[in-house]
Amino acid sequence: NEPDHYQLVSQGMLYDNKAEINDKSLISHLYDRPLSLSSQAIESYNSCRFKYFADRGLRPRLRQEYKIDYKDIGGIYHKTMEMVTDNVINNEGFLFENECVISQEIKEIARQAVNEIETQNDILNDNSRNQYIKDKIQKTAEISATYLIKQLQKSKFRPVLIEAGFGLENATLKPIQIEIGENEWAIVNGRIDRIDLYSSGDSNYVTVLDYKSSGRTVDLNEVLNGIGLQLFIYLDAVLEHNQNTLTENLAFGGMFYFQVSDPLIDGDKVDEHDIQEEIFKKFSLQGYVIDDLDIIKSMDTDLMAGESSKILDSIKLKQDEGLSSSSRTLGKSHLESIIAAIEDIVRDTAQGILSGRIDINPYQYKGKKPCTYCDYLAICQFDQALPSNQYRRINPKSEKDIIDSLKKGDGKTN
Repeated sequence: NEPDHYQLVSQGMLYDNKAEINDKSLISHLYDRPLSLSSQAIESYNSCRFKYFADRGLRPRLRQEYKIDYKDIGGIYHKTMEMVTDNVINNEGFLFENECVISQEIKEIARQAVNEIETQNDILNDNSRNQYIKDKIQKTAEISATYLIKQLQKSKFRPVLIEAGFGLENATLKPIQIEIGENEWAIVNGRIDRIDLYSSGDSNYVTVLDYKSSGRTVDLNEVLNGIGLQLFIYLDAVLEHNQNTLTENLAFGGMFYFQVSDPLIDGDKVDEHDIQEEIFKKFSLQGYVIDDLDIIKSMDTDLMAGESSKILDSIKLKQDEGLSSSSRTLGKSHLESIIAAIEDIVRDTAQGILSGRIDINPYQYKGKKPCTYCDYLAICQFDQALPSNQYRRINPKSEKDIIDSLKKGDGKTN
């Protein structure tokens, strides 16, 4: 049979590269009920629906490359931080040991963390280059753990839980349950790297902390577009769904990212005597704190009038000891509004997944795109030459504008 050239040309000209599930009965074979989600899954779906579908619906197996995997590196970092923090939980006196004793203990812990990964995958010793990388990873873990201890020495907050699971098997904490329809729920679970507590008056102030091997900040534009809500999900789990599991009268203290790194300091710009202080500031916590100066000073006991906190990245006091306008704080009502907006995002995400919405709709925000590191570009064939394949642009708003919109009950930021 001769091909219908007209039909072929028409199909080519009308091609729109849209993704959809025509047979909705297939959806039940892709996802379990009740739908179980993590913060990463929610962020993945809101980064690009098709990416989520490919990764967690189709689940293709990626070709394995023989190389040091970033998950192995992250595993070493997390294990080191976990074991060092566990020492503090079980023996608070460890914080105030001689500096040499602490240093030796941290080195031994980092060595154990590396050895544990080596038993699972010996690629770290495969050649001289990998052995060099292994030594650098271990050194980075040691330095980061050292400054983690230095932060705790200057804080009244103390770790109470590490690797705190919520909604997982044998988890300490209960999951987040979001109603998404009549007698239907979405279950949000996860694992919090560290939970700290500090008691003041009748309240127990809680902070949640996540370790990152790359720089990460909390951007409310990302949070309220569902692509950067990890720490708020953790707070929701602790404050709203486990109010009396940890202890009574829990209150928001802060939420932070701690970057595991080996900072470089320019010796030409920093005086030799100030190098250690500059390194300390490089490990300052990124995130938000409660708008209560007394609690903030409990997080950084060295904080003085007219100075910036060396522990809390965005916090600065004016000469009259008031907080500067650039300080990143949240009041109780603001936090409640954000968490309510996030639960709406989780509900919309779950309903979208279960209704089979798999649009190729990657976002673009401040130069960031999920396509940059996506494993499924060859499958989706996203092509900006097609009108239907365009980035979903997130227009940045100021923190003040976002907070004001939340006060009015509008959680949308774009």
